[in-house]
Amino acid sequence: MDYKYKPGDRVRVIDKFEPGETHYMSSGKSILTIGVSLPTRKRLAGKVVTISGYRLDGYTIEESSKDTIWSDDMFVGLANPFTCRSLL
Repeated sequence: MDYKYKPGDRVRVIDKFEPGETHYMSSGKSILTIGVSLPTRKRLAGKVVTISGYRLDGYTIEESSKDTIWSDDMFVGLANPFTCRSLL
């Protein structure tokens, strides 16, 4: 199965992370469950980040360490799914 997000995609992080939460990876090579590392994730909550690649069947982002793995349900979706082209 393909990953939902590709390197270079700009995505918005969910607004809230709580201790003990579990987040799921529904795309990619396998179903992955990720426990939350709160300090990094709370710092980026609600912000737009850039997918940099894949690691351990999850995502890495440019704005955090490659040791921090992110999953599909930690993102609201693409930050700007539409692009406009000037007609002038």
